[in-house]
Amino acid sequence: MEMNGTEARGEEAISLALNVAVTVISAIGLLLNAYILFIIVITKQPASASSVLLVHLGAVGALASGAALCWGGGACACGALLHALHPLQLWTVCGLHADRAAAIAAPLHYAAIVSARKVLICLVGGWMATAALLAPLAAAQPPLTYSMGLGICTPDCGAGPTALGFCILYSFLTLLLPTTLVLVCSLKILRIARYHRHRIAAAIYEVTLSAQVTVTHQRNPFSPPPPPRRRALSAVLQPLGSLALLYFPYYCILIWPAVAIPPQSLAALSATLLAAAPPVNGILYGIRSRALRDSLRNYRRKRMTKSEVTQEIQARTPSACGSRRPSLSAGSGCIRPPTTRRLSDAAAMGSRGSERPAQRAASCNVLQDSQEEEYQRPRSSAIPLIRAPPHIVLGRALGLEEGISRDRRRRQSPRITVTRAMSDESESPSRRPLCRQQSRSSGALLGTMSCSRALSENVQLDNPADEQFLLSWPQRAHVKHEVL
Repeated sequence: MEMNGTEARGEEAISLALNVAVTVISAIGLLLNAYILFIIVITKQPASASSVLLVHLGAVGALASGAALCWGGGACACGALLHALHPLQLWTVCGLHADRAAAIAAPLHYAAIVSARKVLICLVGGWMATAALLAPLAAAQPPLTYSMGLGICTPDCGAGPTALGFCILYSFLTLLLPTTLVLVCSLKILRIARYHRHRIAAAIYEVTLSAQVTVTHQRNPFSPPPPPRRRALSAVLQPLGSLALLYFPYYCILIWPAVAIPPQSLAALSATLLAAAPPVNGILYGIRSRALRDSLRNYRRKRMTKSEVTQEIQARTPSACGSRRPSLSAGSGCIRPPTTRRLSDAAAMGSRGSERPAQRAASCNVLQDSQEEEYQRPRSSAIPLIRAPPHIVLGRALGLEEGISRDRRRRQSPRITVTRAMSDESESPSRRPLCRQQSRSSGALLGTMSCSRALSENVQLDNPADEQFLLSWPQRAHVKHEVL
């Protein structure tokens, strides 16, 4: 009695640990496969063979993880569903390896060999073949019995020769055949990789011999060592090892009752490994898939670029009333920091010149001050008030030498202009033509002073030195008075 009580407690502990482990692993597998499906949907991948297989792998893995969560009740419906979903997942993995082998072995004929339509037809055929294979279970040949070690209803392979034959056929079609195909595809890829590596090494060796150059293998001691190379053999053993580790224990426990009663500890371990198959396959063929990672990286880059462009547009778009402050988007809930003045504003202010200040843009969000009213408007007389030397004043008033004066104002500083105007008595030979030209133009202007009364009224000479200079300006007899 004590031994029976101890065995019962051990069985309860194993069953509890099995339920906890299977529940946690199945929940992780459900989340991982749902994440793979979500990435494929949001990245909008094209309907290629690999994308269709990834979608099918994620969907079948999510269904298998969801069905594994109802193990505690011992429902036979979940057990029958799991016996259909795990073979479909194995054949999907086999399809991914075959697609990779076809792309490497025949890259020019890949589009003619593999297509999304053919893959869909194969998947539909796989579902129909699985349903036909599991049809004897509906007729209770062999019957489904609840296994305490596995935690689900499994076919009773010890019920007779028919049940044993069904279990052997089921194991061959759902485990041995797809695993063999995965091994063949991996070995073919490995053989192609080694062949091309040999060709590359032979080509380098022939070029070295023809050039007669001694190649010394030297490495900079200060440079970091190169990362370790991943051997091609590990790429072959990794999928085969995962399939052997996850599926073979369960199939061994499935056939074991035909010979003897399997230990419950081994049965619980095989059930836990079988529950870990969907998340492991999702990681190996979904999360670590280069195509899926590139699609996710491109999607994130596009989203970030779109967000930056939207923020830049919102920052540069003025409000409806002409304010240069950035407009707030609807539902933002926060006030954006003020932006700096744009280059176009600075160019507009520079084109106005320093004669009058730039007018501020009116905004409905800011109260208008009275600075614009206090701004003194220019005089509306015939000739504006100009403070400059006499010859420049007269030239501007009569419209003479307008182009020359503009060029001089752009090129020369006010100090240089005053120096040239006051250097009439200079004896430098380099300044005589300039003084003579200014004297001629100023004499012509002085000769016409008597013809314009408006000019004499509006011209103001604040500096007495300028007035004395104007009165002592030499008169020229040969200057014509018809300039007006």
